[in-house]
Amino acid sequence: NLEQDAILIVSAGLVGLTLAWRLARAGLLIKIFEVESEIADQFGRPPFTTDLDYFDLSGIKAKLIKAGHITLTWQIRMHVSGEKAEFDLGVLAEYTAHPYRLQCRQAILSRVLAN
Repeated sequence: NLEQDAILIVSAGLVGLTLAWRLARAGLLIKIFEVESEIADQFGRPPFTTDLDYFDLSGIKAKLIKAGHITLTWQIRMHVSGEKAEFDLGVLAEYTAHPYRLQCRQAILSRVLAN
């Protein structure tokens, strides 16, 4: 039975789970519908600095950092030519409390949000 006032979210992907988490924190009743029986262990994108800012007070950030690896730089490589560019993420320090990249599987964030 579905509660009459529940908000239905179709898909337990990262966007759907983040929306469900946020709405549940606001005290709303959420029901998530997903075709898969469990969260896929996809690679997806790692959490961005803005994600860590957003999840900072909820305990989610600490779980992600524990499961991931912090890197202070970010590289882009041209595999054909061998060229690369490296960015020092420390330049973001005045804009975020997390001036680094967190290497963490998207599935970890999805599982934390689902619980």
